[in-house]
Amino acid sequence: MSAPSREALSSAFHTQARSDWAVYLHLAALPEHPRCHALHYLQMATEKLGKAYRLRDTSAATEDLQSEHTGFASFLRLYINQRASSLAAERETNEALKRRAVALAREVERLHPSVDKARCPQNAEYPWPESDKVGVPVHYDFPNLSFLHDPKGRAFLALVQRALDDFS
Repeated sequence: MSAPSREALSSAFHTQARSDWAVYLHLAALPEHPRCHALHYLQMATEKLGKAYRLRDTSAATEDLQSEHTGFASFLRLYINQRASSLAAERETNEALKRRAVALAREVERLHPSVDKARCPQNAEYPWPESDKVGVPVHYDFPNLSFLHDPKGRAFLALVQRALDDFS
């Protein structure tokens, strides 16, 4: 049995990213649910979106791309560079947009429990040690992601939506 092509894997990751994104949007609109659930889907959608593009557009080893959880910020930097003229806002340079978007993407990547757990153990999926207690995602407010509700966060989310839509 042969392995699937990079294009087939790329397409599959994009399909799943779109589904995860739809669940994120749905859960984010329901304030009665703990925030961790929507954020978990945001993290998964962005991770898979980055993998979809990187499987298609880079020569990195397929196994490496499939197993890592931090490729979204790298992808976003390249995505902005490739679409610079159509992405930059009137009062913002492409470099400023890229710096902000990549910084926000790193915060989303940290929602995965294996990313930066020594410095930032809070994640959207599993409990974590907190001194003599245990932190639980459903009880945590994720203040590092409060930006999602301000104009810069909405611009970041619009950039994710655009990358999902641009994939072909």
